[in-house]
Amino acid sequence: MENSSQSERKKSVLGAITASKLTEMLKNIDISSIKEANGGYNARARILALFDMGTFAETGAYIVRQDAGDDPSNAFEGVITGYGAIDGRLVYAFVQDSSRMKGAFDSVSAGKITSLINLAIRNGAPVVGIFDSCGASVYEGTKVLAAYGRIMKSIFSAKGIVPLVALIPGVCGGGMAAFASAFDFVLCVRNQSEFYVAPQFISGETPADGSAIADIISDSEDELYIRTRELLALIPSNCNEGARLTDTPVLERMTPPELLLPDRYDAKKLAASLADEEIFLEIRSELAPELVAGLAFVGGVCCGIMANQPSVRSGMMTASACRKAERLVRFCDEFGLPLIALANCGGICSEESDSAEYASAIADLYSELTLSENAKISAVTGNAYGIGFTLMASKSVGGDVAFALVDSCISAMSPEASVAFVWNDRICSNEVTVTREQLEREWREKLASPNDAALCGQIDDIIEPSELRTRIVSAVRMLSFKSRGLPTPRREGRRSR
Repeated sequence: MENSSQSERKKSVLGAITASKLTEMLKNIDISSIKEANGGYNARARILALFDMGTFAETGAYIVRQDAGDDPSNAFEGVITGYGAIDGRLVYAFVQDSSRMKGAFDSVSAGKITSLINLAIRNGAPVVGIFDSCGASVYEGTKVLAAYGRIMKSIFSAKGIVPLVALIPGVCGGGMAAFASAFDFVLCVRNQSEFYVAPQFISGETPADGSAIADIISDSEDELYIRTRELLALIPSNCNEGARLTDTPVLERMTPPELLLPDRYDAKKLAASLADEEIFLEIRSELAPELVAGLAFVGGVCCGIMANQPSVRSGMMTASACRKAERLVRFCDEFGLPLIALANCGGICSEESDSAEYASAIADLYSELTLSENAKISAVTGNAYGIGFTLMASKSVGGDVAFALVDSCISAMSPEASVAFVWNDRICSNEVTVTREQLEREWREKLASPNDAALCGQIDDIIEPSELRTRIVSAVRMLSFKSRGLPTPRREGRRSR
């Protein structure tokens, strides 16, 4: 039983915090002025920066710590949970309060976060987690380790049902690092975010900046919340909603042919050229630059786009590129977003033994796309060699529609390697006078043209470079109503006749 002085102290703290919340809710402030108004980006300021003004409602507002002690500032939990609107859409969020025992995670925090995630699942809305904690409360011992398990179970129960977005504006340490890594998207602040499993005084290593797991890296915390809004505007609220649509799709714009010239080819610019407003939200831009991946509205439908970057390692499918592709493919599959793949690939990286393992994981995901609601559209925009073609552009692993440019090259090996492997004797023969360059040209024209791929059904059409966007837009809109099964006949038993 608590004595009268403890009861009065809690009441005074409750009253002060409640009054402060109401005052903050009514302030009409923009993102750039929030930190000044709150003396920096504390937990409350981050909530204000994330949600539309005046829409946030807190859950579990009066839950107190078990180890608060006599300090009123530690009386309430180190995590704030609640819901509100972001651009008018329902979103759930939790933010760790590093000003209270460094945001230490304990069993009570776990209860608040798991309750929030379960609420989000039942109502089909995204979850945004703002991480700023050095890790677990060591005073709880095994109790906090069990709390780790409960919250991890809750996170994985939400995976594939509602989108999970992690923001790391401060420290993300210990078990928090594992939690954030499990989210669908991770956003960090350059030179500000700290990401580690063991504290540096134990591991002896400098804390990582989060770029190793970040899908989007912002240059400031102000920008972090803007980029979060941009991301949420592209992704659906839940797995049943399907890809988000715009009211004003751009349908007729052609692809500038110069973007596809070998000496000017840039996968990022090409991906942006497919987007309706040429706005392409790239993810993991600083990881595996040999593959570009991201989200954009194409023909009024939000799509995932991945494209090989031939200027980096010949656009090969390295282990890192495969992991990057797998992450995008999985999200598109789970939430029904069409997937567009632009192949200009030098094959799979033979120098990395784990490339084959990750390549098989992507193939496994692709094979599931034939049974899922999302469409897969591909185009060979340059060279597509070996398993690189199979993963990026072949219909054999679940693709719906596949195109190839007229001057593309599709082959089991590059013309140079093919000639060296099977036609080398023609160069060495005294009876035939032919150069290696002539044989490579012959291989490209006769045995590596897109015609062979089209004849065997792996390419639907061979198109001009300027047609690329219009043909992809047409395919996206044609496949917009792709479903898991056949339509149900109106008349019972009709299909059995």
